Amino acid sequence: MGSDRPPKRRTVATSRLKRGLKLGRLATTTGVRAALSRGRRGSDRTDAGHRRSAEALLAGLGEMKGLALKLGQMISYADHDLPVPYRKVLARLQDDAPTMDVGTVRRVIEEELGRPAEELFATFDDTPLAAASIGQVHRATLADGQQVAVKVQFPGVADAMRADIRNGTVLFALGQLAFPNVKRGDLKAELMQVMLEECDYRLEAANQREFRELWEGHGVVTVPRVFDDFSSERVLTTEYIAGQRFAEFAASASQQRKNRAGAAMLEFMLVSFLGHGLFNGDPHPGNYLFHDDGTVTFLDYGCVKRIPEAMRGDFADFVCTTLEGDAAGLLQACRALGYAPDGAGMTGEEWLEVEQYVQKPWARDEEFCFDPSFLRGVWPLVLKNPAMRKTGMPREFLFLNRLWFGLYAILTDLQACHNYHRIVVDLLPDAN
Repeated sequence: MGSDRPPKRRTVATSRLKRGLKLGRLATTTGVRAALSRGRRGSDRTDAGHRRSAEALLAGLGEMKGLALKLGQMISYADHDLPVPYRKVLARLQDDAPTMDVGTVRRVIEEELGRPAEELFATFDDTPLAAASIGQVHRATLADGQQVAVKVQFPGVADAMRADIRNGTVLFALGQLAFPNVKRGDLKAELMQVMLEECDYRLEAANQREFRELWEGHGVVTVPRVFDDFSSERVLTTEYIAGQRFAEFAASASQQRKNRAGAAMLEFMLVSFLGHGLFNGDPHPGNYLFHDDGTVTFLDYGCVKRIPEAMRGDFADFVCTTLEGDAAGLLQACRALGYAPDGAGMTGEEWLEVEQYVQKPWARDEEFCFDPSFLRGVWPLVLKNPAMRKTGMPREFLFLNRLWFGLYAILTDLQACHNYHRIVVDLLPDAN
């Protein structure tokens, strides 16, 4: 006979002890720290051995959700030195993270919006479109026929984030791969602030409205509309836009379409940051949709950072002095930004070596093509250069660097070509 008890509510494990034990088991099962650290210098493990460890890591991160899953996603698309089996398996986290049951989804919607999904929406698809680190997305229809995407947050995910950050240990081994050259205290504080902000969908809705206003009418960049009457702290309803996901686009699109999309993606980053003082710090491949007409839809505005006007000016100097080969001016800009504190014993020439390579895509008034050899050259230079060993990254730029290099990794996967110099000089009139 069936039980009359209500079904058990599935939530994310939130206690520090439980999540710490899960992380410990994950590290033991996968040998993750050893595997990841050996990946950059080669390993005697077989592909089959790496694949087994990667599958165990995938399952563990997917079950834990929260910050653990977020860092796994970051590593999957940004770390090109990771053994190939890890990158291939972890890439499934980008669009295919494990989902929560539909009963939990519907309970969260009713708790947040005051009515059940069947009353709020004309139709609601119980099968999720996508699942990520803190929530999953379902397709629905409003009463007027408007197609929408409804993002529903996993119950308990904010508490899970706090527990993960307090646990440290294995998680910070992953964190150091995602954010090298960041002081541990700064990493912990910034992750705590940014990740908990991501759990407030009201803040994300405000961010998305702002980006939509800034980019409306652009012609290539599209930002979906937000529906405030169907949104709350843990539910976010936006315009549904159909399009190709990154993996499909990268595998099937013509190079011409890839080039146009790559230019739009880099322009979105640079214009938002240098032109408007804000940026979307999560270049996750699942946050883009690609269309036959060459336009790109940008999704997910939970990780948005704002930069003060004075700091934007210092960063513009940072770019201009690099393009001009002005080592003394670059060192001055680095000090203004907090990259080169007094007494660090750094030279402008050391910085110039790094930045002329990192900014190579827009250094000349000519086409530049992203390829794996360029990306593979970035991290050895950044990590081995004397300038990088003498300082840490300012907390304010932690997610900007993640965006910068994460986007480079995505453009490399597309092998995107464009005269990116033209984008930069429009923003920096003094650039050569």
